[in-house]
Amino acid sequence: MRNSSYDAHADIYSATIADNGDDFRLKLVTDELSDKCKAYDTLAAGRGLHITRSCKDVEAAYRLLAYAYGEEGMRLLMWGMEGVDYTLDADGYPVLNYDFQGSDAMLKERGLKYWGWLVHNAIVTSIAEVNNDSQTTRDKLSLSEHVVRNPVIGMIRFEMDSEEENINTRLTEAVKNAQTNIYMADSEEACIEAYNFMIQQAEELNMGRLEEYGNEVYPELKAEYDRILAEHVK
Repeated sequence: MRNSSYDAHADIYSATIADNGDDFRLKLVTDELSDKCKAYDTLAAGRGLHITRSCKDVEAAYRLLAYAYGEEGMRLLMWGMEGVDYTLDADGYPVLNYDFQGSDAMLKERGLKYWGWLVHNAIVTSIAEVNNDSQTTRDKLSLSEHVVRNPVIGMIRFEMDSEEENINTRLTEAVKNAQTNIYMADSEEACIEAYNFMIQQAEELNMGRLEEYGNEVYPELKAEYDRILAEHVK
């Protein structure tokens, strides 16, 4: 279950289990329950690096980050060295000579671990899995047709100590507590009942105010997003 752990852990842990000589493996439980299912992606940004005020050489730090966030830097940190750790196929996708979502024993022998999460983008990360037959890759390919992306929703933020922020904090905690009862329900009926109870709690915590706030700021954010997107496409 993705909500219980990072989606690649089944592959990574199974590789470690195999290296230890044990005869069991872990399996992702990710099958879609319906062709009508939807997975909403509202992520507007991810991890990032910052130059601190105490940095003694800001220019050097900036050059390092500029390289790391460039195409060459991201590929190096995420995939390794071209011609040594990977080659590009005819379509431009990397063919790695190590298990991207599994055992990294080959890299460890060289004292390496490619891990570009802090400076990656979704493209460099995702296409590294195209030629990988891991559970994670198969699941992502299967889920792709059900994903609905709208990063503008992820751009909605609440001012510190505002009514909306306080409501959101309480809602987040309530949902976190309710999820366990939903996931662990012993029947479909019990699952629906637990879900409806969570919605009832959310309404009592004034979820409607957040919906109003989102509708108020969304048009302006959408217009700005469309403007930036149009400039990028050019």
